[in-house]
Amino acid sequence: MFTFDLMNRAIGAADCCPWGAAAGRREDRLHESSPLRGRPLYTADQRRRRDASPWTMVQGILAPLQFAVFLISLTLVLRYLGTGNGLAVATASIVVKTVVLYIIRRNST
Repeated sequence: MFTFDLMNRAIGAADCCPWGAAAGRREDRLHESSPLRGRPLYTADQRRRRDASPWTMVQGILAPLQFAVFLISLTLVLRYLGTGNGLAVATASIVVKTVVLYIIRRNST
């Protein structure tokens, strides 16, 4: 008989991710002896360097912009595939998406 407990045990046996709570699962996946428990993600020096980096600004502004452009482009491409109309608009959206990715790459170096 298929039960959720059986499925949870099967997933638990195959899943070795130590960050269970971050992935939407129970937090008890980190054992008390785990070196990851209670450890901050960054040291104070690493956090200062990260915050001073121009890459932080790129991630904060351009990455969400690129995701929005991706969603618009995906919608236009799927519309073209579904209806056969709007090839030029779908193609232009792919070009715009590529340009945004190029801007992100250019600003990250």
